[in-house]
Amino acid sequence: MNVAKFIIIAMACVLSGCITPNGDTPAEKRDHIDALGKNTLAELYQEKPEAEEKIEGAHGYGVFDVTGSAYLLFGGTGNGYGVVVDKETETPHYMRFVKGTAGLGVGIKRSKMIIVFHNAKTYNKFLKNGWDIGIQGDAAMKGKKRGGEASGYGSFRRGLDVYQFTDKGVFLRTAIEGTMFGELKKLNK
Repeated sequence: MNVAKFIIIAMACVLSGCITPNGDTPAEKRDHIDALGKNTLAELYQEKPEAEEKIEGAHGYGVFDVTGSAYLLFGGTGNGYGVVVDKETETPHYMRFVKGTAGLGVGIKRSKMIIVFHNAKTYNKFLKNGWDIGIQGDAAMKGKKRGGEASGYGSFRRGLDVYQFTDKGVFLRTAIEGTMFGELKKLNK
């Protein structure tokens, strides 16, 4: 691991706390992530019905739990975990990620991220390289059952769409965001 990657991971863990899936065994952790994926997709389809058609026609998709995304005026970090699925083979790849942001804002939130891979080339490149860079804008004030949000994310990568929605938190920002994804090796055995 090179020094830059180590620094990004360390900053994300210190500022927002490294999170891991619930469960004591790899099987329990996989079950937790699979349930997260199923529930998140159901929520996405309810809020944005057009997303279901996009995912049905896609090569694959990923669902991630983004917890502890902290923003401190000019920069922030976040981390989480999830699963990426190749729809042709139904093969799940359990992954983790860390991200760093540069821009203006303040807040902390818990959210979900869904990535839709339109073709095999984009999907395979994502699994191999694990990086994404994009532009993010958020305004959210949401509790357990009340509140609202407006957010948008634009990836610089072609061949994918990204959906995000807030579970809870208070957040206001506009930023450039870099995210590094990596395999959860113990869960993919």
